[in-house]
Amino acid sequence: MSFNTAIFYDIENLIKGYGFSTQTITNVSLKEILTALRQTGKIGHIAVQRAYANWSDPRLGVMRDEINEPGIDPIQVFGFAREPKRNAADVQLAIDAIDLAYIRPGLNVFVIVSGDGGFAALAKKLHEYGKTVIGCAYRSAVNKTFQAVCDEFVWITDPEEKVQPVHALGQIGVTDSRNIRLAEQVAKVPEPTPENTVAKTREILDWYVQNTTTSVDLVQKGITLSVIKESVMYAIPDFQPGRLGFAKFIEYMQFVCQGTNDCIVRLPTSHVVLALRRAVPDGVRCCQIWMHTEWSAVETRRGAP
Repeated sequence: MSFNTAIFYDIENLIKGYGFSTQTITNVSLKEILTALRQTGKIGHIAVQRAYANWSDPRLGVMRDEINEPGIDPIQVFGFAREPKRNAADVQLAIDAIDLAYIRPGLNVFVIVSGDGGFAALAKKLHEYGKTVIGCAYRSAVNKTFQAVCDEFVWITDPEEKVQPVHALGQIGVTDSRNIRLAEQVAKVPEPTPENTVAKTREILDWYVQNTTTSVDLVQKGITLSVIKESVMYAIPDFQPGRLGFAKFIEYMQFVCQGTNDCIVRLPTSHVVLALRRAVPDGVRCCQIWMHTEWSAVETRRGAP
């Protein structure tokens, strides 16, 4: 098996500079790009994948799953000025590509995911090394010279042209990057009965445990209740703990966490978070479970512990 392909993602180009909107960033899918590249039949087994951006920008946190799941290496690029500059990653990407072409002769297919015209010179230089160059970009944002010098060009959908689901526009209050991902995968409860409400909330907790990003958060620092409440209010329209017999959201969550791997923890700083029971620090206890008598009967009927 020959691993002969290197893929370089110019994130600054994909998000159209650092003035990007939430709509743009949530619609950029590196997994979809990789699928489109594979469908051409032009790339072999992937040896190197690198994505270049100022990853210290908190807005890019929504892309963590996009980076982690396909095994892409994030390359930090701060730029050369105080303010973030578009195209700041181009120089580092070009240097890395030439370096790999020289020291890794087995790499013979180089994919540049960008539409920047500056990469035309890089493509020509890679040709001098005997490499095949594949470009990949939006039709509306590609330099014609770069397109012309590539051996193959793959078109990808402009994120601003995608139909945007309501939840990702913030119209129902989903603003946390983790919850934007959750809203794409967890459907709203069709009928918010008490039993369905609890079941949907536990489905949300299961999603946090299984998701690559949030599972790490649950172990390392927990997830604040405000983030949990945002996701619950998205999935359960008109959710109000008082209607279920709970005075506060924390009491409802203590009840929901009963019999699960999650628990509500009040940290020494009085910061209340959702965390995995096994990850609770020494000396810190899960908040005592608050049980409403009517809900106790409901749980007994459902066979809960």
